[in-house]
Amino acid sequence: MGGGADESPEGYCVELHTQVSAPITIGGVPRQWAIMIGTSVLVVSLGLKMPYVGVPMGMAFWAVAYAITKDDPYFFEVAKRHLYHPPHLEG
Repeated sequence: MGGGADESPEGYCVELHTQVSAPITIGGVPRQWAIMIGTSVLVVSLGLKMPYVGVPMGMAFWAVAYAITKDDPYFFEVAKRHLYHPPHLEG
């Protein structure tokens, strides 16, 4: 019983690949947000027949979402959780 900090019982540690714990992204943007951005671009470009507005708008939204995700991959999850459970409701 050495009691070292790095010691653990045999069979207690499991190797975990980063793909299992990393968020699912499409082109560097979380999947849910990528679908939302793509849908809004298609609505503006095809539905309103304004591709000169929709495509640059989508590229700008995608660039912003990519930059935010590159800094913090869990930003959108935390922001969504923060909006659902505002801090002023804590007692």
